[in-house]
Amino acid sequence: MLPKQIGRYVVESEIGSGGQAIVYKCRDSKTGEIVAVKALRAQGQMDAARLKRFHREIEIGSAIRHQNVVRILEQGTDDDLHVAVMEYVSGSLSELMDENGALEPIRALEIAADSARGLPAAHANGIVHRNVKPQNILVDALGRAKLTDFGVARALDAATMTRTGAVVGTPTTSRRSRLMDSGPTYGLISTH
Repeated sequence: MLPKQIGRYVVESEIGSGGQAIVYKCRDSKTGEIVAVKALRAQGQMDAARLKRFHREIEIGSAIRHQNVVRILEQGTDDDLHVAVMEYVSGSLSELMDENGALEPIRALEIAADSARGLPAAHANGIVHRNVKPQNILVDALGRAKLTDFGVARALDAATMTRTGAVVGTPTTSRRSRLMDSGPTYGLISTH
């Protein structure tokens, strides 16, 4: 069921969901700005490790400031609902491909270049994304691509939160990327 409001954000629609969270398009009741609110799914008792991963994703995403990375504006809780408020971006590469089929080569290269520009900003903060795929490349109204979803990102100087032997990323893309070079931009290869 769609909530009416999350904190000061009036929910307009659900725009995405995954195993850990639901993302809503919302209007800020104070400023009128349209934002995306990512809410951690409440699944029984809140698992401390799950909560830690969610807040780590927000912390990692907040550290990156670049025009090709979705901005995280704030984080908080609303009646025990853990949320991240982000810049709203109207579409994704996945949606573009679903609607139009294969992209024209020049458009595909523009999106790849935009995405690639965002990766060094993450790397400069010591972060490897680890899950670059069409669903995690958003495309704004001007056609500019922006990376999002740092949920399985890894800080290069931090201890890992991944269990030994656990698979990270999306299986259909991470499997191919393991066959490629494991350098900082390997995930970008997996998006075609």
